[in-house]
Amino acid sequence: MRFHLCFANHNPMGRQTLLDMADWFECGLLELGHQVSRSDSQLDPNAVNILWEYFLPGFGKAIRDTGVVYGIVATEIPDGDGFNWRRDGEWCQRWQGFSEAAEGADFIWTMVEETVPFYSQFAPTAYMELGFSQALVPLLKPSQREIDFGFWGLATPYRLSVIERLQKYVRVEWPQKLLSTSQLQDFMSHIKIGLSFKQSDQWPVPSPTRLGRLLHARVGIAAERTRVTTRQSALVKTVPDGSDFVDFALELLHGTWKEEAENAFEQYRQKLPMRLIMEEILDKTVSDDIIAGRSNNISGRIKLNLPWQPLLIEMLNNYNILEWKDIYYGIPQSLGSLDITSQDCSQLPEILIAESPELLKIQILQKRLQKLEAHLADSKELELFDSESPQLVKSLQDYNIVAYKNMVFGIPQSLGAIDFSQVDVLSLEGVVTGLSVREVQKEIEILDLVSKNSQLQLEMEQLQSQIQIIESSKFWKLRSLWLRLKNTTK
Repeated sequence: MRFHLCFANHNPMGRQTLLDMADWFECGLLELGHQVSRSDSQLDPNAVNILWEYFLPGFGKAIRDTGVVYGIVATEIPDGDGFNWRRDGEWCQRWQGFSEAAEGADFIWTMVEETVPFYSQFAPTAYMELGFSQALVPLLKPSQREIDFGFWGLATPYRLSVIERLQKYVRVEWPQKLLSTSQLQDFMSHIKIGLSFKQSDQWPVPSPTRLGRLLHARVGIAAERTRVTTRQSALVKTVPDGSDFVDFALELLHGTWKEEAENAFEQYRQKLPMRLIMEEILDKTVSDDIIAGRSNNISGRIKLNLPWQPLLIEMLNNYNILEWKDIYYGIPQSLGSLDITSQDCSQLPEILIAESPELLKIQILQKRLQKLEAHLADSKELELFDSESPQLVKSLQDYNIVAYKNMVFGIPQSLGAIDFSQVDVLSLEGVVTGLSVREVQKEIEILDLVSKNSQLQLEMEQLQSQIQIIESSKFWKLRSLWLRLKNTTK
């Protein structure tokens, strides 16, 4: 049988987060003798298509209209009215979009066992575990493992606090980016113990991909306790109830973590072979004639055209952060309603554009920082203005910029020292005034340009004068006459 893993309903960053699961599925299917292909944009009408949950309104209809056989991998937890107890950003739309897509699904594979009854309302459903596959064992030989603890994943305040505490005692590394499979395997070859945190306080199960990768790499594991113990998590040590996670992790580090990692690897290999897990899943959800039952005579693949719409991700510092066709936009709220689908936003200087929400947030925060720094500079100027004695702010060109009694003065250095209490500074030649340092600075820069232009004008006038003198001289007139005669005789 042919299986086709399709990621068309995810943006590039989302696709990257699914590569681990895709590797497991592919290994299990190949070990059973099936064919497997992948695509970021196309469905295969002659294969069983597998799509991971992330459906916005309209996606389901677009997929159903192709007529292909497809199943859904459900990675989120339904809570009755949505996913994961989240109602912010895109989560409400994903909940609505899932129902549309699930109506046409031939099967569902869920990553959380207790959600099987809910998903079974839509299609035959089975719980997918991520088991052992020899193809997933890193080929890279372990190094000296000079890193005590390692973690990869999203940053949360809780995770940061735990890692900061550990860093007081030992070496902890946390790559601040998504890692490719080869990069992850290299990283794991350097660590002694991998940290496994819950996704959130309410999340009932440990991460199957993180535990699976660490088990395959024969790395020690310090895992948080979750409400549900899976067959996979039963192979590793979890922090006891009421114990401090940092103390627990440090105790593991000073124990027999290496022997425990080897033992867990062997149990994983024997008890959870991916081949048998996948075989059981297919028996429950995918019949041998699932494709033959469709009257699909289409040859070649089908490009999946999804009705992507600008999606409001969140609001930050008076900006709306929108995602549209894999690009992220920061729209100032002062612009009001703006249709980014019908114009080239790169030509609008007020709009910020980035390839990821994180990069866009950095741009927005940098803008905010620049404004705060400008306000801070203004505040410092106001403090100077209140002074009863002249305060030198800075020197610029041939001027001293001085703050005194709610005004700023640009005083030519050629005037020397000035006693503000004895002299009418405003009457002095060349003095520039303003209400801020920046205003006076601009005036000085303009005067400098005017001065330079005046010098250039003077030089031009001197050159023109010299030219006139030369052209009016007897020598020049005789030379001109000789040249005319010479040209006439040719």
